[in-house]
Amino acid sequence: MCPVSEPVAIVTGAASGIGLAVTKHLVAKGWRVIMADIDETAGMQAAKELGADQAIFHRTDVGLWADQLSLFQCAWQWSGSGRLDLLIANAGIFRPDDICDPSPGDDMPKEPALDVLRVDLFSVFYGLKLFVYYTKRNPSPGGKVVVTSSPTGIYPFPFAPEYSSAKHGVIGLVRSIGPRLQNQGIQVNAILPGCVLTGATPSHIQSLVPDDRWTSLAAICKAYDTFVDDQAKYFGQCLEVSVDKVYFRSPPNYCDDAQAFVSSDLWDKLGY
Repeated sequence: MCPVSEPVAIVTGAASGIGLAVTKHLVAKGWRVIMADIDETAGMQAAKELGADQAIFHRTDVGLWADQLSLFQCAWQWSGSGRLDLLIANAGIFRPDDICDPSPGDDMPKEPALDVLRVDLFSVFYGLKLFVYYTKRNPSPGGKVVVTSSPTGIYPFPFAPEYSSAKHGVIGLVRSIGPRLQNQGIQVNAILPGCVLTGATPSHIQSLVPDDRWTSLAAICKAYDTFVDDQAKYFGQCLEVSVDKVYFRSPPNYCDDAQAFVSSDLWDKLGY
């Protein structure tokens, strides 16, 4: 059994890609990690390779409240001391949608599939709510949340409007809830990774992206350190990672004093 002083993290989407890279990075730095993913085979194998004292796998469909509740309960018990220090809300799916495609012939359109919103946006709400609940019970209340968003959350992305909508929503959530949770000792921030080459990258995409346009997993892990390291003190910030560079991305300026008042000053007066 590992010493209970070791920090404990949950990483979602941990069986492959960014999630697996961040999991390995955290374990190498002395973290114990609960790996969450819907891919049970890959997740179990990855956890086995990392060692039972440092990582365990919990099959989770992050878009289901019951699954996330089970995940957090498992993490709390596995910590051995009743602590949870970090949530990497990374799980996501990418599927070009058919909102713009008409139904064939005169058929009425089918109800759109909203799996991308469920997994990429709603799951972050679930994770945040549970993280706030459990970290209030930490020996020292508080913790850190880093959400994986995307540059498509700040730029238009006509190829996949639903995906872009979800990632815009994540950024709005992080920027809005970050200051709200500051007084509870909880830091919530987001990483916006550029185009990453992983085993799941379709071959036709690989062939279209020049070598100097890929963002490395090493650069992304380093960006996570910005928010995860002990000395980090950020609240509601967004860090874009492009190739090997990082950029803090600020919200747009208010158009005038009236908008600044209703969007910020008013809520300050109400104590938020």
